[in-house]
Amino acid sequence: MRRQSRRLKWAVAGLLTVVSVGCTSPREARIGIEDIDITWVTQVPEGSLNEMTKYIRDLSKLQPGGAEAVLSIPLLAQQAYRNESAWVRAESLRAAWKLADEIPVLPLMISQEPASVFNEWMYGFEELDTQTEAPPGEEVRRLAELIASYRFPPDKTRYAIQLAGVIAHRGMDREPGPVQQVFEGLAPEACRHALCLVTLLAGDDDTAYVREEALIATRYLDLETALHRMVATLTSESDQSVLLAMLGTAEFLAHRYGVEPLAEILDFASQSADGAVRRRAVRILEEFQA
Repeated sequence: MRRQSRRLKWAVAGLLTVVSVGCTSPREARIGIEDIDITWVTQVPEGSLNEMTKYIRDLSKLQPGGAEAVLSIPLLAQQAYRNESAWVRAESLRAAWKLADEIPVLPLMISQEPASVFNEWMYGFEELDTQTEAPPGEEVRRLAELIASYRFPPDKTRYAIQLAGVIAHRGMDREPGPVQQVFEGLAPEACRHALCLVTLLAGDDDTAYVREEALIATRYLDLETALHRMVATLTSESDQSVLLAMLGTAEFLAHRYGVEPLAEILDFASQSADGAVRRRAVRILEEFQA
């Protein structure tokens, strides 16, 4: 009930007031998103949803692959992950993937080292990094690489987002140096990993249009991970828009990887009780069988 009430407040806030916001820098847009997010903990001012949307869309227009884009992905991933507004979750997920467009697609890896080992790396890095009497040595650079390469599992998504934010900030928004160079080089991969985890979770969101956005974004995952996400959706989803979004992704992936990896999914969908879903699956199969 509380969530429904807050959703209504956000809808009203967006409809009652159209806020005219001038051109903002990426940094100002990020600060604006953070400030509104904090405000929403206690109140939802009129027009704030409209303002939040504009900040998110402003960030989505950044050049993919640039420093400002990488800096913005963790913040957008955070909003897509936990913002109470379904609208913001969907908008943030869409914007984040636009910014991640030029980051290479890699298999979804999960680090095998336990959290205790990761914490030891962090403690060691922080101790060496704060030393001012000597320049950064090989050990601090080694620890920086281990930390920036660490990949949390889906049930630790919030830590993956936080880590990506730290790495991006240290790599893209600090004075050049040996440690900064390590983080700069690995920040895009860390950000993409966090965004992949958010996308997988968004496929099970309470709101259909967030799930729909997640299934559209699934095409940006590596093939194996995308297939797992689509199978999970196909066997549990009943909303037509989400299923059609999944089939759109299936068609996209079939053009990239061939239809064979998608055959079982398309065959299953072609037997759906939903006529639109069934027809779309059949059309895709016929296209690749011709």
